Amino acid sequence: MRRQTLHFFLVACVITLSLSSCATIFGGAKYNAEVIVEDHPKAQIHYNGQFIGTGRGVVKIERKNANKIFFIVKEDGKKEQNFAYQRRVFRGWSFVGTVLEWTSYTNGLFFPWGVVLDGLTGSWWKPDENEDGIVKIDYDNFRYFLKYDAEDDGTSKPVGNEKQDAQTPDASIEIKLEQIKSLRDRGLISDEEYNRMRSSIIENF
Repeated sequence: MRRQTLHFFLVACVITLSLSSCATIFGGAKYNAEVIVEDHPKAQIHYNGQFIGTGRGVVKIERKNANKIFFIVKEDGKKEQNFAYQRRVFRGWSFVGTVLEWTSYTNGLFFPWGVVLDGLTGSWWKPDENEDGIVKIDYDNFRYFLKYDAEDDGTSKPVGNEKQDAQTPDASIEIKLEQIKSLRDRGLISDEEYNRMRSSIIENF
């Protein structure tokens, strides 16, 4: 009888584990994590070194790793920012359902083989909704809202200042002096005004 029980257990394991990646007992060993970077649709999102989307992305995460989640967000011209989620919660109702539905009775003994499988796959865990930014959609889907600071990394330049930034101080002085000289030559300012403006430009640079 013990051999029959062991055989039954092994067959059940094979059948259960051969199902789709998220179809283990009561909710699956993985859940869908939808990641949204608030107010930054162009920010790139990475999870475990994998690019998952721009501004928004979806990735499957093993429930047992719900307390080991690290997202990296980066936008062009902005500093990179890390987001860590390090708490998980026990899925009590899932555990109870597994015990009730997936426990076999053989030779006068109860064997909770479903609990064993859940323990191996870690499917009785879920993200902690009390962590900032986590929202539960249903038992299989969670949403992560990331508040990206988007601080300037020093490589970007203000729009409209490209021409000015490209000029050297000497070039700027020369342009201004040429402008006031043109005004004098056209009779729009007097020699006295020209000399005063020329002195002021030179002093300010």
